[in-house]
Amino acid sequence: MTVLVETRHPGEFILSEANGQRSREAITIASGAGIIAAGTVLGKITATGKYVASAVGASDGSQTPAAIAIYGADASSADAPVSAIVRDAEVNGNCLTYHADRDQPAEKAAANTYGNVTATIKDGLCEVVVGAASLKLTSAAVTIKVGGVNVEVSGAGVAITGGKVTHDGKNIGSTHLHGGVVPGGGLTDVPAN
Repeated sequence: MTVLVETRHPGEFILSEANGQRSREAITIASGAGIIAAGTVLGKITATGKYVASAVGASDGSQTPAAIAIYGADASSADAPVSAIVRDAEVNGNCLTYHADRDQPAEKAAANTYGNVTATIKDGLCEVVVGAASLKLTSAAVTIKVGGVNVEVSGAGVAITGGKVTHDGKNIGSTHLHGGVVPGGGLTDVPAN
C-alpha cells in the first residue's frame, strides 16, 4: 500500500494578518538554501538581504528570525523569489517549519522574535515582549511590566510595584499627601499632590 504524506499548504500557518498587504513582502531565498517549505521560519543574511532557514548556529544575521515563507520555494541552485510574512500577523506555531538545529522548545520559542518583538504562546501562557515592556497572560493573572513598574491583576486584586500611581494628574500612590487634615474623626480633603 502506498503511503502519501501531505506537506504544508501555502499560508496554512496564518491565523490573521494586517489589512491589505501590510504583513507581506516579496523576498528572495538565497541560492544554496535548498528546498524551503511553506511555513519555514527564515532569517535575513545581513550582507545580501536574502533569506535562508533561520539557524541558531548561524552568525551572518540569519540566526535572528525575520520572516515566514508563505509558499514553498526551491533555492537549491539559484535565488528563488517568494512571498513572506514579515510583520503584524498571528501564526499557528504548530504549522511552522524550523531549521534542523532549532530542535529545543526554547529555540523554537525564540524563533517567534521579530525585531524587538517576541511572542510566546504555549499551554497556559501568552506573552508579548516589545523591547523592555511585556504583557503576560496566564490563567492566574495578567502582568504588565515596563522598566521598573509592574502591574499584576489576579483573583487577589491589583498589585502595583515601582513608579507612582496617578489619577487625573493627582498622586494616589503610597506617597500621596492630603491637605486639611483635622485630628479626630473628621474627613480629609482630596489628595494634594
